Amino acid sequence: MKKQKVVSIGSFRVYGVPLATCLKGKDVDYCHMALFAEKPKEKFQSKKQLVMYEAKALCRLLCRMGKLRHAKVYATGAHYSTMAVFRLFGWMLGKDATLFVHNFYLHQLGGVKIIKRILSFLLNTKRITLLAQSPGEQEYYRDLSDKIKIAFVPYCNDVFLNKPITKKEGDYVFTGGYTNRDYPLLAEVARRMPDVKFVFVKSKLNANVDFPDNVQVYCDIEFSEFSELMAGSKVVVVPLKDDCGASGQMLTLQAMRCSKPIVYCNVSSISYYFDQASGYPYKIGQADSLTASLRSALQGTITDAGKNAYKRSLEYTTEKEKAMVLDIMNIH
Repeated sequence: MKKQKVVSIGSFRVYGVPLATCLKGKDVDYCHMALFAEKPKEKFQSKKQLVMYEAKALCRLLCRMGKLRHAKVYATGAHYSTMAVFRLFGWMLGKDATLFVHNFYLHQLGGVKIIKRILSFLLNTKRITLLAQSPGEQEYYRDLSDKIKIAFVPYCNDVFLNKPITKKEGDYVFTGGYTNRDYPLLAEVARRMPDVKFVFVKSKLNANVDFPDNVQVYCDIEFSEFSELMAGSKVVVVPLKDDCGASGQMLTLQAMRCSKPIVYCNVSSISYYFDQASGYPYKIGQADSLTASLRSALQGTITDAGKNAYKRSLEYTTEKEKAMVLDIMNIH
């Protein structure tokens, strides 16, 4: 029996599941295709840089199309260009060639009309399966195309799993991150709670906010310092601005692994991590709701919320993610 042909496509660095480790012991013909040797020096690329990247990636993919014939292709980078190859030239790849797209982040771009039109065209094929990270993403992509297959694979990682950070609990509320953060809303809540200390870790690229005196702000610090500040907090808040794309998951899992009581925005990208015994939800964009949930968290109205959050986090490890991906790709 002929071996299944499996190809993984990455860009500058590997995102998501390292497929090679998933396939150990599997009877498959596997290869990895890295499109670029070096990652860009800039932490965040401009729109022009991203367009140029996808254009170059498309050219490189077209030159290597032979490697994709009759293959199950798993893409964690160059998403637009890889989808374009399967949408425009899929007939050249063989009827059994399929594409699995993972870690495809749109964030606020998802609401831009031209992006939606491009995606509607690219996704108009049965050869593509999108691995969405939230129920909201599933609904978004289904509205764009009724041909593609969509599977739910929650964001998973092993942060602090084997080496948990232990630090004496402090007396401050912590939040951090760059993408889709509603720092103005949390600043307003801090003004309403002048006797509570807050620590924010944000990016210089976030919009300027007038923070009250009870908020201490750090910008673009190292991950180790970020982790220490979070581990030393009393409560962690995940304040998201919009219900779009995949955001807030990394901070959420970090806080869960540190057994922290968590106040989280009720959006689909992170709500599935929690149940009633493990977190404090608030309604997106509503200062009154966030204030009430934060007060409840500080008072500890849910018994062992942090411990319960840690237990639930064990359902979202890379081993669990690997198993889900292989099952979706029908590799056993």
